[in-house]
Amino acid sequence: MLPTQRRSQSRSFALLAFASVALPSVALAFFVRNFGVNVVINDEWSMIPIYGRMIDGNLNFADLFAQHNEHRIFFPRMVMLLVERLTSFNTVAEMYLSWALITATVAIIFYMFWRANGGTTDFKTLAYFLPISLLMFSFRQEEAILWGFACSIYFAILGVVAALFLLDRAISNERFFPFSILCGILASYSFLTGLIVWPAGVIQIVLAIGDRAKRARRFVMWSLSGLIVTALYLHNYHFPGQAATSHNPFRIAEYFLAVLGAPFTFEPAYLAASIGAVLALIALLVIYQAREAKMLRANAVWISLIFFVAMSALAATLGRSDLGVSQALSSRYTPITILGIIGLYSFAISASRYYKGMGRSFCVHALLTLVLLGLIVSAGAGWQIGQQTRVERQMAIQVLQNYPTEPDAVIVKYLNPNPTLVREWTRYLKVNRLNVFAGGNRTEMSLLPPANLLSPMEGIMVYKLMRILAQVRSILHSLPLFTFHL
Repeated sequence: MLPTQRRSQSRSFALLAFASVALPSVALAFFVRNFGVNVVINDEWSMIPIYGRMIDGNLNFADLFAQHNEHRIFFPRMVMLLVERLTSFNTVAEMYLSWALITATVAIIFYMFWRANGGTTDFKTLAYFLPISLLMFSFRQEEAILWGFACSIYFAILGVVAALFLLDRAISNERFFPFSILCGILASYSFLTGLIVWPAGVIQIVLAIGDRAKRARRFVMWSLSGLIVTALYLHNYHFPGQAATSHNPFRIAEYFLAVLGAPFTFEPAYLAASIGAVLALIALLVIYQAREAKMLRANAVWISLIFFVAMSALAATLGRSDLGVSQALSSRYTPITILGIIGLYSFAISASRYYKGMGRSFCVHALLTLVLLGLIVSAGAGWQIGQQTRVERQMAIQVLQNYPTEPDAVIVKYLNPNPTLVREWTRYLKVNRLNVFAGGNRTEMSLLPPANLLSPMEGIMVYKLMRILAQVRSILHSLPLFTFHL
């Protein structure tokens, strides 16, 4: 190939690589743009007292490091406070923060995938990467992406991916190793399951490094860092109430498999569990192929990523399996689970390239089929759930604005299980013109009756009607003859 042709191919490859990340990213941003609503709900109320201390100049390290449920969200708290200060406590801005974290994570995964596939400008690499990008930006994570407080999950995901990536780079360049530890700290103090990055890193070190002395040295340094981080995490740690662990082994297995299969379906739970079982079988087959092809060491980073997700799913199972298998389908888990599917898919591509036996591409094609079907399901159902979420959050705005007269039951349903907390800190939001009380904050549902008079179905119907009226109003206002207002 001539030098000019190589330069042209490199430019085309770079442009298409950018598009493979940017276009799905824009689609998810559009999802947030359509369905994100600026209103404080659920755990977000815990940020208001901390915000108040920051404004008063009384914020300290203990406030940032304080335990939230079973998590220590030190890094997300700092960034959320900054975003809230800059945006008058706009929770949609935090949703866009989550989107930015996903985009950064996908960029790192692309580089990992590109290096693992030879680091060339082969367009086949982009074709294989596209399902990864589409999966990472899937609408199946609708609950997490449309809840600003869930950015803590995305901080942890970014930290885990970056830590394992830098740990892989540190094999050939030791200067990357301290940065991998820093990313492990980011993951650990963002979300509880981020702590699993340390045993996942141990697996990667053991598999990837051939030199015994170097492997032992790296193992000790990484393990010691993980022990220190975990010890600090557990300092003055208050374990939540008794875990909701089922005593039925079949229910535990079903819950675990449903968590694994949840990114591909919304319901029913048994279908998610069946898909999870298929994924587990594919994983065993890929490990066999890689072992036969002597490719386990070359895929250590993907194996450690799969291990991280498997242990995260196990932790969720041990903590919540007694709540019912349908709870495993919560999209709050899917951003983490998707990482494991991506790791398995990338591992399968590598193994199929060097495995010489029959059915070498079966695992790759099976995973591609699952991803394609899952994307089709998540696109339609995710969009529909996004519409419903927007209606509920618009109703929450109404409740928040009418908080003095709303019954406690309505506040519990739309805002937070603690009505006293809501009433106390809503006054703070109102006095300081924050969130829904900030200037210029308007709602398309401002003409609705109180939330307790509408059923969810009625709310959706009214919301659609108000959207139509808003579009008609926009068209009429563009004509000079019409000056009336709805």
